[in-house]
Amino acid sequence: FQAAEPLVAKMVRLLRRCRPKLVFVPFIADPHPDHFKANLILGKALKRSGLLLPQMQILQYETWSIVPATVYSEINSTLHLKEEALMTYATAMKVRDYVDHCLQMNAYHHLMLSGGKGFAESFLAMSGDRYVETASEGFEPANN
Repeated sequence: FQAAEPLVAKMVRLLRRCRPKLVFVPFIADPHPDHFKANLILGKALKRSGLLLPQMQILQYETWSIVPATVYSEINSTLHLKEEALMTYATAMKVRDYVDHCLQMNAYHHLMLSGGKGFAESFLAMSGDRYVETASEGFEPANN
């Protein structure tokens, strides 16, 4: 897949206008084709943006693959909001109980990262320059 140039150009304009310090994106090794494409687009756009990438943090979140977490946030008090948001993905729910899938991963990360029971959203954090380098390595996820 070659990142569609109009989407890359649009992302460059958005990045230049917003100048984010923090960007959330699906985990770069996630096998879902849309998530793979989103990472390609973001990587190319960041590279062209002219922004100070070492000062930017890219937080990659889990969807279908477990993230090798470097940072996490406890979500015990807001877990109900995540469940409500996940229920809006009707197609994903037809494939599997995605709410349960996410809750299991959140419980796993809380246990592994904090040593206790609860729920945590986990992320692989990279500086913008490291992310661009990783996204530019021609990474291809395994086929579903």
